[in-house]
Amino acid sequence: MPRARFFFGIPREYAFSNFHNNRTAAVLINLIGNGVDALRNGGTITIATQIDSNSKDGGEVTCTITDNGTGIPEENLQRIFNPFFTTKRNTGGIGLGLSISLSVMKKHNGLITVRSKLGEGSTFKISLPSSRS
Repeated sequence: MPRARFFFGIPREYAFSNFHNNRTAAVLINLIGNGVDALRNGGTITIATQIDSNSKDGGEVTCTITDNGTGIPEENLQRIFNPFFTTKRNTGGIGLGLSISLSVMKKHNGLITVRSKLGEGSTFKISLPSSRS
């Protein structure tokens, strides 16, 4: 099994309450798990948080999960959030993780986006209204 290093930090002054429920925690777990799967020969996953208290809606908490794994082919980027789309069918993937994650984020008035480059890795960004707003 490849080794992965994790870096994670959440500012104490923000409770991150939107991430403390089971569904949004599952989104983070899914994205981290996908990142680990992309690290075929080891690598790094970086989890970073940011608070934007100046947004017009009173604030937003953003969490990015970045890996330096295999990356996602450009032709797949538009389909990865579709139900049952998977590139991991041979290893048990059924293609619901990202679809469910997108649904959860929308239900909590949040967003999920992705940037990826084949051979360089991927960054998933999830944003939720701040628990202080």
